[in-house]
Amino acid sequence: DILALDGDPSRAGLRAASLRGDKAALVAFAASGDLAAQPAATQWLLAQALSRVDERERAVGVLRTARRVHPDDFVLAMDLARTLRSLGAQHGPEAVHNYAIAVALRPDNIEAWHELGLMRESALGQPGEALEDFRAALERRPDDAHLRFHAAHALGALGQGAQSIA
Repeated sequence: DILALDGDPSRAGLRAASLRGDKAALVAFAASGDLAAQPAATQWLLAQALSRVDERERAVGVLRTARRVHPDDFVLAMDLARTLRSLGAQHGPEAVHNYAIAVALRPDNIEAWHELGLMRESALGQPGEALEDFRAALERRPDDAHLRFHAAHALGALGQGAQSIA
C-alpha cells in the first residue's frame, strides 16, 4: 500500500500517479500551490516523473522551486543541471551554474566535475574552463581514461593537441 510509505495523502497520490505515468495528475500536482512546502525528495520525485512523461520544461520549473527551498541539496542541483542539458544548448549557462553548485556542495564528486566540464566545452564553447574541470576530476581519479580523453579533447580545442599526447 502506497499510503503506508507516507501518511500524507497528497504525496501518496503523487507516488501513485508517478507509478501509473499519469501525466494529467503529475501536471496538476506541479501546479498545486503547496509544491514549495513539500520535502526535497517529493519535489525530486515529481520532477523525475514529469520528465518521464515528456514534461521536461515543467520538471525544470519544479526543480528550480526545489533549489530555492533546498539550496544545499546536491541531488537537486545535479538533476536541474541534467534536465536543463536535455533541453538543449540554449540552457547551457543555467546548467553550468547548477553543475558548479553541485561541485561546490560535493567537491570530491567526479561525476559533477565531469558533467560540468562537458557542458562548458560543448554548450558554452569554453574549452579552457572545461580543461580545468577535467583536471580537477583527474586530481581525484588520476587513472580514469575517460576523463583523460575529455581533457585531451579540450586541449585539442585549445590548439594544444600535441600536449595531450605527452
